[in-house]
Amino acid sequence: MNRPQNDPSPSSNSNKTLVTVILVLIGLGIMLLTTLVAFPSPAFLWPATQTQLFPTLFFPTSECGAPTLLIGSTTFQIRNVSLSPYGTVRVPPDTNGTAYHVEGAGLPFAFLLSPTQENIAFLTSLPKGTTAKATSINCHSMNFALSAPQPGSFSINFLLDQSPDDMILFVQTDAAGDGLMTSGRVVEE
Repeated sequence: MNRPQNDPSPSSNSNKTLVTVILVLIGLGIMLLTTLVAFPSPAFLWPATQTQLFPTLFFPTSECGAPTLLIGSTTFQIRNVSLSPYGTVRVPPDTNGTAYHVEGAGLPFAFLLSPTQENIAFLTSLPKGTTAKATSINCHSMNFALSAPQPGSFSINFLLDQSPDDMILFVQTDAAGDGLMTSGRVVEE
């Protein structure tokens, strides 16, 4: 007795089932790989001790301690501050020994000092050509040759006109937002 060709036999059903199972497993494997590539787990990419990055300068290690800004022979601890949505930044009004790094995409190395009498006197007394050295927590450093301080105001528009390798150091001297500013170019890394 011959079976019609359209009539599935038990062996062709099991072959179809096996092919279906294999195709489903391959599809699941492809979906898993796609998910891992599109949404990698941070635990695989970054160590658990990662800290906030300091643009192009600071990376997460603890070899040198806290980041510093050495200007002449005066050392400032670096703390990060963020731009507000309006492009403004607030720093504590009474802190000496701290340079506040302004975080923002594409900004040069911008540091603000609190408007204390000591910080204003310090910036006023800087001669042209003074070296500023920014050192990261992983011991990487950049040196800048500073210009003579001059009157200016800190604004996002001014910062966006600067090269990403420039350094700006600003201290506000009055309530209107005007102050003293010095800038510098990278001289050595």
